[in-house]
Amino acid sequence: MDVEINLKHILNLVFNQDTSYFNDMTPLSEVYAEFDSMSIMNLLLELEHSFSVNMNSIELSRESFETFGALLRCVKNSIYSANCNA
Repeated sequence: MDVEINLKHILNLVFNQDTSYFNDMTPLSEVYAEFDSMSIMNLLLELEHSFSVNMNSIELSRESFETFGALLRCVKNSIYSANCNA
């Protein structure tokens, strides 16, 4: 499973914009007006479904959503934690 490609696809659905160019430094929370509390909830639900993880098990903060790289690290950490606890 390529986490980065899957995350870009999920964000494409949330933002309804091309995310193929996203890199670690691509800002999320300050750039996209669509990235509000409702889209964050939709994003978390989609992440849980797509990666079979419980996002409640990791610490999320505002910083987790600042850049694509920060969000990617959170998702990878949650996948790693889920695999370790299985």
